[in-house]
Amino acid sequence: MDKFFRGLFCLVLLACGGTQPSVMTSANAAESSASQSLTLKVGQPATATQFGLSIQLIAFQDSRCPEGARCIWAGHATASLQLIRADGATENIIIGTEAPAAMQLPYRATSGDLQFTLTALEPMPSTKAAVPTESIRATVLIEKR
Repeated sequence: MDKFFRGLFCLVLLACGGTQPSVMTSANAAESSASQSLTLKVGQPATATQFGLSIQLIAFQDSRCPEGARCIWAGHATASLQLIRADGATENIIIGTEAPAAMQLPYRATSGDLQFTLTALEPMPSTKAAVPTESIRATVLIEKR
């Protein structure tokens, strides 16, 4: 029995000794710096300095279920963005809220080696009053692919 406990003790020591604190490596740091989130307002450009890119929310459509309403589905919202690269090249893309793939609605978009995802469009529509365009904020996640 004594051999059993010594063996068990050794196994426990080996198991505990194998754990090391996680260390942030340059690979981890590169991964975490490969994305940037921006909050945009209609007509006000923002700069994704990390990617040498200026982005502007040029239009949006919002057919999401208004707060306080009962809807069959959550609805869908899109944001039309203009991308302006450091070399002056421009491109328009459309991204949207997540929807079932079968509906083939805009969701993520790619441009070069970058992927754009709409993570929020605020405020939500309301049954009480129309949301003024100047209060719309689109949060966009930019990730290097």
